Amino acid sequence: MNLYFIYLLVANVAGFLSVLTEVRLRKKNKNIAPLILGLAVVGGALGEVLAIIVFKYRPDKENMLEEVMAFTMLVIWIVCVIFGFSVVQNGLKLDIIGFFTVHSWILVYLFVMNVIAFAFFASDKWAAVRGKWRVPIVVLLGVSALGGAIGGMIAMYTLRHKTQKSYFTIGMPLILVMHILVLLLLVNIY
Repeated sequence: MNLYFIYLLVANVAGFLSVLTEVRLRKKNKNIAPLILGLAVVGGALGEVLAIIVFKYRPDKENMLEEVMAFTMLVIWIVCVIFGFSVVQNGLKLDIIGFFTVHSWILVYLFVMNVIAFAFFASDKWAAVRGKWRVPIVVLLGVSALGGAIGGMIAMYTLRHKTQKSYFTIGMPLILVMHILVLLLLVNIY
């Protein structure tokens, strides 16, 4: 068996068990967030995402950072593995302008998603000031993850909204890194 495979298996089992432990300890008011975040970064994101899907029924504000990290790190790990195989087979390609020339619909999609993300963040800020119904955090993060990270970050810092929440101040740049890696993967595959 490959040593790398064994490493990832151990990391993902540890990630799964850390989230399961966190869910169980929550009732006793214990927090093992640093362990969960660390395991996501070092390769345990798949195990964590599986545990989140199986054991956490609703997103939780207190643990939103761990959930954002687990999901984004899972995508980053998958992209890095596919990207690595693509670069080994075909060499590294960085023709982003040529890629967008051929696939201009992706640029249009990203523009639309960033405008939507900005609008959602602005709407949530407006509602927060007036005490009205708010846009759910999962929607803000979801729209950002689906391509609107730049628009969300621009709204966060120009409107001074959600800048005190770690799941946004850490999560949004991580989502942006995820987007950049996915873009580099697409450039190298197509």
